[in-house]
Amino acid sequence: NSPDRARLLQEIATKQVYAPDYSKVKRSYEHGRRLYTYNVSIKPDAYVSMLQTYTKDIGLTSVAGLDPAAYANSAAITLQLSVDVFSRQLVRISYPNQSAQSERVEEYSGYGGSYRIALPTKTISLSELQNRVQAIQ
Repeated sequence: NSPDRARLLQEIATKQVYAPDYSKVKRSYEHGRRLYTYNVSIKPDAYVSMLQTYTKDIGLTSVAGLDPAAYANSAAITLQLSVDVFSRQLVRISYPNQSAQSERVEEYSGYGGSYRIALPTKTISLSELQNRVQAIQ
């Protein structure tokens, strides 16, 4: 609802969950479409806090056990967001230089399409996810 949305947006702004670097916007063309690519950094602790607020607002409790304070000293996550200028749709997220592995890229298309998504058959618990994330740091 509108008050929840306003509160969530206020939290994102107040805690500076993400910070785009508008001084280094890369302008390009791809498949005849104009793209802007932004370098963005995300604060893990602020992101987890925002995620808790969002999931609480929509009635989920799956991230209630996450502690934003556990991520207070974590380095910011850096990524690049590519946006189609005319449609204003997200086209790509690139995660450069992740732990000396090759760059990870997620591409998005087909907005408005209806797709059936299969749920994963192998899952891990929230505590296992936290342990794995902590092991990376």
